Amino acid sequence: MPSGCRPGPSGGKSRPKGAKAWSGGCARGPGIRSVHMVLARAKVMALQTVSFPGAAVEPVALDLLCVAPHPDDAEMGVGGVLALCARAGARVGVLDLTRGELASNGTPQERLREGAEAAATLGLTWRGQLGLPDRGLHGAAAIVELVGALRRTRPALVLIPHAEDPHPDHGAAGHLTREAVFSAGLRRAAGPEWAAGAAATRPRGVLQYCINGWTLPAIAIDVTAVYEVKRRALRAHASQFGPADVPTRLNTGQALAQVEARDRYLGASVGAAFAEGLLPVGPLRLDVAALLGVCRG
Repeated sequence: MPSGCRPGPSGGKSRPKGAKAWSGGCARGPGIRSVHMVLARAKVMALQTVSFPGAAVEPVALDLLCVAPHPDDAEMGVGGVLALCARAGARVGVLDLTRGELASNGTPQERLREGAEAAATLGLTWRGQLGLPDRGLHGAAAIVELVGALRRTRPALVLIPHAEDPHPDHGAAGHLTREAVFSAGLRRAAGPEWAAGAAATRPRGVLQYCINGWTLPAIAIDVTAVYEVKRRALRAHASQFGPADVPTRLNTGQALAQVEARDRYLGASVGAAFAEGLLPVGPLRLDVAALLGVCRG
């Protein structure tokens, strides 16, 4: 094992039998052993909403964490996947990197309340607000803050925005999270003061999702059964998608029409009404049971 590497601590989570955590200082890891193995064992918990920084924020152990640039982005990109995983009993969370304070409509306080309502609609375990500046998702200081959030939530799987998503904040959020995921696994890498004492950790896998983009995914997940849940979660963000003083592509219906058209198109490509896509960061490792599950549909 190279100098500085060590097995990532489990943070109190039970690991699937035979699965190994990524080593803390290594540039590569085994990838995802099985998405099903990670999600099938979880216990549902009441929704917890937190705002960083805060020494009083209690550590959690999430199975899946979706990192989103703005408070409605997770719902637009993978609202169906999040709802399905929560229904399956997984501990699912969303971390909003910014308060969305530069949006044409809505205040940060309104958007925080709307995010909590949307999280409850999706059945999430946890939703956090990191408070990085809108249009400022870059730099060493931002990485350090995100390292603290990752060490406090200890996710097994992380979803990040696709690098080529059209909004510049979306690609920046994906790049920032990849940097923070690596640093969070280095025991000597700095974290913020508010996360002092939180041990190094690194997820077993990172998957990209599209928010506004149409990048062809490697994985398509049928979300037909929960698509109305996704719609309700998006409607919870009323300051963005409801009537407002300033017309935008969000409140005129253009953005939601585009998202739904994408989800219908991807669904049709796999024989479903609606689907959401994921793209692995690096090779995707599956065991035989997972492979046969794909083959059997």
